[in-house]
Amino acid sequence: MQDSSPSPKYVAILALIACVILVGGWLVRPRDIPQSPAHVPSQTELEQLARRSERRSLESTAKYFADVARDAESSVWFVSESGTSAVALDSARAVTATMPRAIESANLLTAAGHSNATTDIWDPGLPVTSLTLSTGRSVFAAHRAEGLPAAGDWVVAVWRTDQGSLAFAHGTFQQVHRARCGVTPVTELRANVVLTRPMLGGGIFNIDGGLIAIIVACDERVAAVDVASVQSILERAGGLPERLLGRYGVAVAPLSEDERALFKAPGGLLVREVRIGSPADASGLTPGDIISALGEQPVSGIDDLKPLAGTSGGAELTVLRGKGSVKLVLSPSAQMPGAAGESWPKAPSIAPLGVVAPDSRAGQAGLQRGDRIVTIDREPPRNLSQVERLLGAAQRRPALLEVERGAWRVLVVAK
Repeated sequence: MQDSSPSPKYVAILALIACVILVGGWLVRPRDIPQSPAHVPSQTELEQLARRSERRSLESTAKYFADVARDAESSVWFVSESGTSAVALDSARAVTATMPRAIESANLLTAAGHSNATTDIWDPGLPVTSLTLSTGRSVFAAHRAEGLPAAGDWVVAVWRTDQGSLAFAHGTFQQVHRARCGVTPVTELRANVVLTRPMLGGGIFNIDGGLIAIIVACDERVAAVDVASVQSILERAGGLPERLLGRYGVAVAPLSEDERALFKAPGGLLVREVRIGSPADASGLTPGDIISALGEQPVSGIDDLKPLAGTSGGAELTVLRGKGSVKLVLSPSAQMPGAAGESWPKAPSIAPLGVVAPDSRAGQAGLQRGDRIVTIDREPPRNLSQVERLLGAAQRRPALLEVERGAWRVLVVAK
């Protein structure tokens, strides 16, 4: 029988190999490696990291605003003749800020090229001008927002530069404010976007691209008027009162029953507001006048002044003023005396009113902060103390006040 046990020589070789492995393992065993302390970012590095993070966020936000502007691009045009932007309200009409004159053929620069339009509704007394768009070109009307944004929501102003390129600025919506553009009551939208004259005629859009306001000139300032107010202005613009307001700068209305008794006048039209420097102002009309006749025809209602809307010459008015009457010539071309380019002369007045409490007699009469009293019962006031006494709670005598308010002289009746 053959012996199967391993030979001593083989066993010795295995033992030698094992010893070599053990010795080698001991020699190459890991030593304790000194650990470096963890790096603590400096304040500068933290600020740089924060700035890089903010920049990525701002770049993303700016891109979003740019996308909103590009979505509105097809409905925002440039009117070469007036140097203003225009916004397409529907497929046949665009609206822009007030033009200095009516334009028979306006050249519009659109996203798709050039187009033409004619003046549909124009009146220098209105804050907007309506343009009828030419046919034969696809028109993309601005998408109207369903409602106003909430305070703090983002809004984007979009307009075109004088080269026709698109421009935009973003900000946050703050509030709505009841204001006036001339004598036109409007709802003004306020946001922390700085509105400037190059932006006139542009639109204010919400973050979803919905049109919420048109940028217009209100007297000496630039304002954003909500679309509902603009639509209302355009709907009323064809009326005779608005045409007289734009052509002559005068607002008239029938007398109420209380006013008939106060003025001791059986009828006629009461002059309620006159724009400073307008043809009505140049003719001598003042707030508180009562127009009793046009030429030889008695005036009892607004329709009796229709001839004024079409005449280019002067028309004679008979005006009741105080206890007497005067005759004036009202012409659309009448101008105030003075060199060309001079500002219209202002009537003497006392210092502007300060805060007017709504429940005070002055507040109930309609006086506002900043109003300047020009006359009291057609006589210039001596000082502010006289006005305060007249409007005091103890004084109940009715008084007629002519007030300078911005670019207008306004009739205020303190009962």
